[in-house]
Amino acid sequence: MRIISLVPSWTETLIESGIYPVGRTRFCIHPLGMVEKIPIVGGTKQANWELIQQLKPDLIILDKEENPKDFSEKGFKFWASHVTDGKSLEKNLRELSSLLKNDQLKVLAQQCAVINQAPTIDPPSLSTALIQAIRPWRGDEQVAYMIWKKPWMSISKGTYIAFVLEKLGFQIYNWKNSEAKYPVVEIERDQDLIYLFSSEPYPFLKNTDEIEKMNIKSAIVDGECLSWFGIRSLRFLQKALGISDPL
Repeated sequence: MRIISLVPSWTETLIESGIYPVGRTRFCIHPLGMVEKIPIVGGTKQANWELIQQLKPDLIILDKEENPKDFSEKGFKFWASHVTDGKSLEKNLRELSSLLKNDQLKVLAQQCAVINQAPTIDPPSLSTALIQAIRPWRGDEQVAYMIWKKPWMSISKGTYIAFVLEKLGFQIYNWKNSEAKYPVVEIERDQDLIYLFSSEPYPFLKNTDEIEKMNIKSAIVDGECLSWFGIRSLRFLQKALGISDPL
């Protein structure tokens, strides 16, 4: 089956499961040394549909949060995931395994089920996700996970990132009861919070000096491990939770 993946998480997961897409986005950068051989057909928000047509895909893999709705209206057969937590990831892995007749994806779904049933870390473990510590923390503060700047954007409960952080033992800060999954926010220096600045999609790793000057409790964390909902975050959670059966 000729597959085009427009979702970085799925591109990596498919390749690691022995399935090689014929097209990918420029953000599909893993696994290194393998993904580079696959033609780029655009990004996650804009795609070159003429090139996609030339690649003659049997199936295009999408995600409801990663890709615009009109991607599903281009006349191609598609499958779209919607991953908001561990249970939905397990469900999507099983669906994809059945659709592609791939046993390795079924194994990943089984491993995901083990992770879902595993207890959360107590006390919370920031070290497993830490890239660079900026300021000290106690371990019992709520966390505000920052994904963008200008405007500042964070995450709420009901997102896959929140699921991973909660598995690590953290409490997600509720931004004034915002109903948005990715709310536009203001930095609240008077709150007892630790701000986790993600390495992607915004490159906060290049802004460490500016973050330090903000005089808030903060750290820069590996956004791929915390937000890529396929094999990458599953491997990360297995290690963090001490699950011995590796993916």
